Amino acid sequence: MHAPAPPDQAALGAAAAAAGGDQADQAREAAELRAELERQRREHERELAEERHARALVEAEARHLAERLQERAAHISDLQRALAALIPAPDRAVIPQPTVPAASVPAPSRPPAAPGEHDHVQDKGHVERRRW
Repeated sequence: MHAPAPPDQAALGAAAAAAGGDQADQAREAAELRAELERQRREHERELAEERHARALVEAEARHLAERLQERAAHISDLQRALAALIPAPDRAVIPQPTVPAASVPAPSRPPAAPGEHDHVQDKGHVERRRW
């Protein structure tokens, strides 16, 4: 019978080159996958940081609005107390206010001074009559 032929060196070289090429391809693919993984991690970390920042802004705005609401509630309470102080109590008589403006009512005319009376001007243009 015939002796087995030695292995084909060209085929072994091609297989070794293919195996080396496969290893190189695998190494390149692994490096690309690692780079993609790192890019995804950075993007995810950035998104998380943006969400934390947005949440902090919303919480700060909510605190600010709550403070403003408390300030306005205190102001409304002050206004209600002032209004209650201005409204007459039921046991006090209400003084009716004139319905006609004072400017439309003519000023009363002054009778001429009687003999022995002298006009004295007080502050704000009021005249006082005194008998001497």
